[in-house]
Amino acid sequence: IYDPTSGSGSLLINIGTAVSKYMKSPDKVKYYAQELKENTYNLTRMNLVMRGISPSNLFVRNGDTLEDDWPFFEEGQTDTYQLVKVDAVVSNPPYSQKWDVKDKKFDPRFSNYGVAPKGKADLAFLLHDLYHLEDDGIMTIVLPHGVLFRGNEEETIRMNLIEKNNIETCGDGPFVSVPLFMPVEKQGDRHKRTVPMSPLCSTPGLVFPAIVPFPDSNWKRYCKRAFALLE
Repeated sequence: IYDPTSGSGSLLINIGTAVSKYMKSPDKVKYYAQELKENTYNLTRMNLVMRGISPSNLFVRNGDTLEDDWPFFEEGQTDTYQLVKVDAVVSNPPYSQKWDVKDKKFDPRFSNYGVAPKGKADLAFLLHDLYHLEDDGIMTIVLPHGVLFRGNEEETIRMNLIEKNNIETCGDGPFVSVPLFMPVEKQGDRHKRTVPMSPLCSTPGLVFPAIVPFPDSNWKRYCKRAFALLE
């Protein structure tokens, strides 16, 4: 399991706990995490170790996820890069962050979908997560509402995600300060999904399918369902 913007590591720990219940041994779960801020990266490592996770199953790195695609290469030797794909990705990246788009159209993480605008890296994080997902894997990511409606590059990425059949479902829930939603994604399924028109947008085909607004009373239930899908 992998969190490319791990923060304190809490999301990764929760998913690891859920997954390990269905495995003969919790030692079979490997944890991959990357965090930009050094202090928070140290917090990730500390929290994972304090949960009794074997150090041999921990792969935690201090680095810029969008600039340094990881996992996995030996430190300082990008020519040793080996793509690692995981069964589950979970992330809550910084919202609408600026990033360097130079030459990103040649990056295999983005080349088949499009490059997010330099002032809003939200969908760049999503595509990074998706790139590291096994064919039968599943991911969920928390994003701001803007990725549903903004045009230009983000519209192109949305269309490609739908056409490549990556979206499983999306949930729109009550958060405190920034309106957010949580898509659950997979690599393209064998069977084509129906793409209904979102009740949040008047333009069919330009938004993620199955966007369902939830009242407060149903949000916890949706989160449990999303985590059940990850399990």
